[in-house]
Amino acid sequence: MSASCDTVSLEFGCSPEQVWAVLTDAARYGEWYGYPRSLEIVEVDPAFTAGGKISFKGLRGTSVITACEPGEHFAVSSSTETNDFSISPTAEGCRVSLFTTLNGEIDWSGTAAARSRANREMLHRLRRAAGIEKERESELPLPKPEAPQRGSLIKNVFSGMLLGYKNPLKRRAGAARDSIALAQLIDNTEADVVVHTNAALAGLALALRE
Repeated sequence: MSASCDTVSLEFGCSPEQVWAVLTDAARYGEWYGYPRSLEIVEVDPAFTAGGKISFKGLRGTSVITACEPGEHFAVSSSTETNDFSISPTAEGCRVSLFTTLNGEIDWSGTAAARSRANREMLHRLRRAAGIEKERESELPLPKPEAPQRGSLIKNVFSGMLLGYKNPLKRRAGAARDSIALAQLIDNTEADVVVHTNAALAGLALALRE
């Protein structure tokens, strides 16, 4: 008994060769291949060629590479499923399609639709593994900083004035051990207040000119 899933396709903004490089890199399979979790390859014997055997970590038995046409077609089959990848060039890169056949003496009723959704996620992971989505994210323009609203700017101005009186005393309260230290504390606090006040007045002037 077997069941076929709907073919799932996804556009890739890269060449077929770039996708093929990931499809035939045993060290990368843990990033994208498998359902419901990604599978790591333990061994490929002898290599990624038709008839080659793949051993996956945590799975009994081996899978067999049933198709291996560089840059175009790759398929791997196990006792329970066959995953068939096809790659076709497009104007902006390529299109990767995945068709899965569920094998074995198992009733797959109601499973095919869920597996098709999972295959779409697998293709998205494959695209990330190829670095396509990272490239697209780096091309996105950075958001422009929002201009401060007049009300919030005035609020910040008066907050700065208040800090000019509160923070210096709070920082230096523990230093006032005698009259000399107290005098120094007052002088330093007055200097801080002047700096904060001047900055606050300058900001207030700018806000009123808008």
